Amino acid sequence: MSTNLTSLIVAVKGAQDLEEEGYIIQIGNGASVDTVRNLAAEKLDIVGSTANIVLEDAEGNTLDEIDRIRSQKVVYLNTKDSIKSVIPGPTKLPYIGNLYEMMPDMNAGFLRFFEKYGPLIDVSILGTRMVATCDPDIAEVFVKESEYFTKKIKTTLKEIKLFAGQGLFTTDTSDPDWKLAHKLLMPAFSPRAIKVYQNEMGIIAQETIRILEQYKPDEKVEILHWTTNLTFETIGKIGFGYEFGLLEKREAPPHPFIEAMGYCLKQSIVRFSQAQFMKSLPLEMNRRYDREVNLMHSIVDKVIKDRKESEDATDIEKDLLGFMLNARDEHHQGLSDENIRDQVVTFLIAGHDTTANTLAWFLYEISRQPEIEAKVLQEIANVGITHTELPSSEQISRLKYISMCLKETLRMHPPVRMLGKYCQKDCILPGGYKIEADTPSVVHLYGLHMNPKVYPDPYNFDPERWTPEEEQKRSKAAWLPFSTGPRGCIGMAFALQEAKTVIGMFLHRFKFCYDGPAVKYDPKQPTTKPVDLFMTIQNRTDFPEPS
Repeated sequence: MSTNLTSLIVAVKGAQDLEEEGYIIQIGNGASVDTVRNLAAEKLDIVGSTANIVLEDAEGNTLDEIDRIRSQKVVYLNTKDSIKSVIPGPTKLPYIGNLYEMMPDMNAGFLRFFEKYGPLIDVSILGTRMVATCDPDIAEVFVKESEYFTKKIKTTLKEIKLFAGQGLFTTDTSDPDWKLAHKLLMPAFSPRAIKVYQNEMGIIAQETIRILEQYKPDEKVEILHWTTNLTFETIGKIGFGYEFGLLEKREAPPHPFIEAMGYCLKQSIVRFSQAQFMKSLPLEMNRRYDREVNLMHSIVDKVIKDRKESEDATDIEKDLLGFMLNARDEHHQGLSDENIRDQVVTFLIAGHDTTANTLAWFLYEISRQPEIEAKVLQEIANVGITHTELPSSEQISRLKYISMCLKETLRMHPPVRMLGKYCQKDCILPGGYKIEADTPSVVHLYGLHMNPKVYPDPYNFDPERWTPEEEQKRSKAAWLPFSTGPRGCIGMAFALQEAKTVIGMFLHRFKFCYDGPAVKYDPKQPTTKPVDLFMTIQNRTDFPEPS
């Protein structure tokens, strides 16, 4: 049976020169209207779902039948929202752009702009232009590695790169260092590897419990301090065989690495929001910044040196550092010493800070929701988790309701508030907006997760949003605390297993109580840290029997 092909010229509505702006497509006998939409969208660089594409003739009449389309010489593509060449946003002042309007809380500034201008905005900060979104359809396009969008280190990540170097989090997708490290380190976070880490996670949770037992029931405790110590010891011990001594006693001093890291992370926001020449001035904050970076690097260099000189130097499966030192690709290529240092710094930061924040926010949220806390406790009882025995990975995997509560915690308090991406080819976004190549692109996670069109009553903590039935109603790109795809967080499974282990054991032993005003995040920090979250820690007396 012969196939008759029909040739059509397709162009974006408003095209002035068909020779320059038109493209030829061919459709066969079995083609449908959707076939034409898909072929035309590919030719014309319209990204995302094609469901909103409208096909029109030269007079603007809608073409919704394939026979009518075949009879045309030229088919014009529009979108239901029309194609627009200007992305809305606030007026930009010379040099400073929109900085003053967004300070002192840049996150709140983005939210104000979304409310005023819509879910896609064009802003500028000290000469750095960026296009930001809180819409899941556009977010899905931004985060997908493609010919149109990728990860390229711009905006605030440029400042973190100064001390995290070529680590996985602060390296372009196109960089050979990222490709090699990602390939070599993936096995360290496989399901089999994560199960191996389970016992050590439980032991460190027990060490923390022994310290928390020393507090009086009416004593106010800064919860983030202890969740930070716990997660730092976890990534240090499990990842690199290194103990920071943070859980040896209640009065244990802060480790110099944590103080240095905290200073540099906080400075990353300051440095991004100030004129570039300020970083070169002989100021104490710049001198201290350099000292702290050097201190972090020297500590990590010693950790690596000690391992290389130990009997475990060639044990690839000992821990994450073992993989870094010994893994090789198919060309027998491994990570350089400098790159290993950058990866260790990256994992020490990412492997503790975000999980510490999440645990603190989780305890805060359920302390205000007795009904939710009761369900959490019942699940812990039903699974058989106690603080005296180390839970198995199988038990942890059965904590379904706690997983729902963690997802809701991560929705309301995403560890990082923005995902930086980069447009590398002109295209038309969902909603009809044109975006040019070489444009930094941002998924504003806080705006996305608090979008009332996606999450009704978004400021209400509601784990029921995360039943399988409810999740299926939303785009997968509506929840991105770990990003997604190849640039998604490599340690997501590690972080969630650790969080569930700690929650199960902590709540079996203690009741965490908070009776103060609503807790806010610190806008001066790059991660979403609760400010002044002081809770009392009571002995658990209402733990239920299994049902």
